Amino acid sequence: MNKKILAPIAVPGIALLFLLAGCQQNTPTITTGTQQTTPPVTTTSKVELTVNPPAETQASMTQMVGTQDAVPNKDFDASQETGADSGAQKFAMKTMKKDEKLYTLDVAYPHTGNKDVDTAIETMIHTQVDPYLQEVPTDPNETPGPYSLTITYSTTSFSPDVVSFIFDTDTYTGGAHPNTFTTTETFNMKTGKEIALQDLFLPKSDYLKILSKESRAQVTANLGEYVVQDMLDSGTTEDPTNFQNFALYPDSMVIYFAPYDVAPYAAGPQTANIPFSSLSTVLAPEFKS
Repeated sequence: MNKKILAPIAVPGIALLFLLAGCQQNTPTITTGTQQTTPPVTTTSKVELTVNPPAETQASMTQMVGTQDAVPNKDFDASQETGADSGAQKFAMKTMKKDEKLYTLDVAYPHTGNKDVDTAIETMIHTQVDPYLQEVPTDPNETPGPYSLTITYSTTSFSPDVVSFIFDTDTYTGGAHPNTFTTTETFNMKTGKEIALQDLFLPKSDYLKILSKESRAQVTANLGEYVVQDMLDSGTTEDPTNFQNFALYPDSMVIYFAPYDVAPYAAGPQTANIPFSSLSTVLAPEFKS
């Protein structure tokens, strides 16, 4: 199963939200560039697409960006403000917003100017936005509260050319609680090629064995007494889909696990920060620090 488009599952028992309030993940502090924030949602009867290029590139991007159909069959408004800083690179930011009585939409994602990268990112965004807009309620009796979908992003990089985009999704579509998960995309910004997990490693190497061992140990330490062994074992087996949400840093890779991937919902999302030194025997040459 491709976890990049896996829909979160709501389970009964709102009390789960409070079980592990004191359980903190032992995740190192990592600088990820500028976290994207968006202005307050403006009440409107249409979805608004905002294109926010960096100031120094606004003129050159006007013809390329314009007003684009980021959500099919919707109307859009375009405006501009400063985008995100990822190391030496600055990217424009797009936002989609809708504020209705029964649901809200607040989405931010980057516009890099690289056609292949932007197409891949928008495709991923639509795997979340489009189904959400199709299922939003029209009758207040259909839901205990307004539906919501919020997507924010941050960036980090292994090098000036290799950039990871980290998308944090928070959504509520009924049920006992909202759902939160992280989706990542990593690209070579020169070629526009998306970097998949297997691209980081030597062919036929046992990298999955190392990722499984390292991530299982870290998540076990993070969870402590709250480990559910069957869930942890299943979510960290030597299966590439378990590790496909990753971000690259100069000296390590961070793997993101959604609630239910390796632990119960109440434990929250989990991460494993794996130093490249632990992967030195299996890394492809271009990813050796």
